[in-house]
Amino acid sequence: MPERVEGTTPAEGAGDGALRTLRSYPISQRAALVVRHGAREEEPPEGPSGSDSWLLTAQGRLDARRFGSRLPAYEHLFLIHGRIARTRETALEIEAGFRASHPDANVELQGLEPAINLWNFYARDTAQLDHWKEKLGDDFRREWVLGRVPTSAVAPADEAVRNFVGRLRSRVEQSPPSSLLIAVSHDAHISTMREVLFGGDSGECARVRYLEGILLTWNVSGQLVVHWRDEVAQVTLR
Repeated sequence: MPERVEGTTPAEGAGDGALRTLRSYPISQRAALVVRHGAREEEPPEGPSGSDSWLLTAQGRLDARRFGSRLPAYEHLFLIHGRIARTRETALEIEAGFRASHPDANVELQGLEPAINLWNFYARDTAQLDHWKEKLGDDFRREWVLGRVPTSAVAPADEAVRNFVGRLRSRVEQSPPSSLLIAVSHDAHISTMREVLFGGDSGECARVRYLEGILLTWNVSGQLVVHWRDEVAQVTLR
């Protein structure tokens, strides 16, 4: 069964919130969606990769394909993903669903996209980062956001998120009109983005629902507008 997250209502399927937000925005314009992967296995496979090796469940694959089939009819869809297997699986299923529903659209699965660095956007020193991740375990994200991980290992959370969003924005602005860029990531990444861009402690938002995400759009004056669930914020990137 897909993971249940407190606050999820039975009537709302995986990805419905993100789809609802997307449909409120004109498809003639450009947008980017950073979305969590589909439902994953409850236990990781054995081996040194641990949770990085978690794969999607059969339900997770179906949900991701359904999500892709229900996306608005953008003329161009670009998909990138992180380095963990379940983000790539999700991107592949979204691609298949969208192609089936919109056979005339231009669809490109662009994979890891190093220029955006979805999977390691906060690292300054990989060896130090691995050390602190191992030392802090599940507490790493919280300690990083609170500024308790050395900046020689990682960029401060505010700086890392805003730089990442800036790279996403540059990528989207190079795309033709009616383009959607979907970046498939994981809950810790999206929780940190939400906390930085909207302020305050993410609290109950720390566990992002499957196929839920943050939508980036631009208003008529070109200012970045960020959408999270029912919250909307205008963001100035320094």
